[in-house]
Amino acid sequence: MVDIYSEHIRKFTQNVEQVIEGAQPKFVRVATLEGLIPLAHKVCRYLVDDLQLEGIELSAYDLSELEALFVRQDYDIALTSRAPGKKKYNHIQELGYQKMQKVRGKSGLHVLSTYEHALQSTRSKGKKKNQRVFVSNSLSIRQHWVEEYGGTGALPTPLISGASPSMSDSSPPVLLLAQDEISPVLWKSLLGIDFKKLAKE
Repeated sequence: MVDIYSEHIRKFTQNVEQVIEGAQPKFVRVATLEGLIPLAHKVCRYLVDDLQLEGIELSAYDLSELEALFVRQDYDIALTSRAPGKKKYNHIQELGYQKMQKVRGKSGLHVLSTYEHALQSTRSKGKKKNQRVFVSNSLSIRQHWVEEYGGTGALPTPLISGASPSMSDSSPPVLLLAQDEISPVLWKSLLGIDFKKLAKE
């Protein structure tokens, strides 16, 4: 209860300060999926330079954890693959998509994220398990395992600009999401980013 109350006080104070100072943010908190870290780095660098921020925080999470933290308003901005829950957010922009590329190595292990493993476990309930798995919630750990020891799995590509060819798990969209109470100055700055150019850098 104390943590929730403190968070509400922090957000209220932040909103009051933004109104008093012409909605100019001083510190911005950004959450991202691990597969979007290179893009998130560029976004953070742009905001620091464009808005002359005093500070910016960038944290990486898996999808379920990111959604829970964003709904709790722990972060101002998120780079993700879907909007959490059924709420319709006022500030949301589709930046492009990623492809999940299949990688196959010498090892017989299947390399899975915790989400993929949970999904697979649900689908295979009652069925005989005939595969060995390496599971990690960290993309970089899975990537390192495949490079060092082999294995079969799916790893995301960098951002591809343009509309996603499908809504399937093999081509997830990349979304820029911001809280409804975001500073108008901050949102305007985000909309000024040339994401097509960033995707090519």
